[in-house]
Amino acid sequence: MQVTREARAGELPDAAANLTAVGAHDNSRITAGMLNNPIVYDRAAGRPHGAPAHHRLWPDAQPSPRGPVNAKAQLETERATVEDITLAVDQAFYQALTAQSILKVAQQTVETRQATGQQIGALTAQNLRSTLDLSLANVQVSQAQLLQLDAANAAQTAMATLNAILGRRAMSSTILWMKRR
Repeated sequence: MQVTREARAGELPDAAANLTAVGAHDNSRITAGMLNNPIVYDRAAGRPHGAPAHHRLWPDAQPSPRGPVNAKAQLETERATVEDITLAVDQAFYQALTAQSILKVAQQTVETRQATGQQIGALTAQNLRSTLDLSLANVQVSQAQLLQLDAANAAQTAMATLNAILGRRAMSSTILWMKRR
């Protein structure tokens, strides 16, 4: 989303403001960590400035001898913008792909630890394992479930980032995959 805004920034009007203020303390020579003249009075100043988009793009109607240079620079800027957007999409895609893979491993870990916990529960019921072993197995299941929640949160965040960069308004829970060469 930010990359798209940066690419369109040249089409939008430009506005800025500069503000400054000084507060003088009575009978003091040090203000804001610096020496100060005690006769300086409180003061403030500001200057807003701006330019409409068309003034920046076409400052005057006269042909410029730098026209070809400016055209080449514009093409280079557009090429760099396309490459920046491509890089941002690729990064978001691979982050989402990684997050989905981690979530899949976390889900498998929960299933494995639950199966182990059930086996230990059966052995505890037959007095072949201690209740301490069963408690430790239950703790490991709980830890795996927490890791699964963290992985699910990371996957949702990565997909939200990818959707934002792609310009999708609705959340998509697309399962990503990459074709191997």
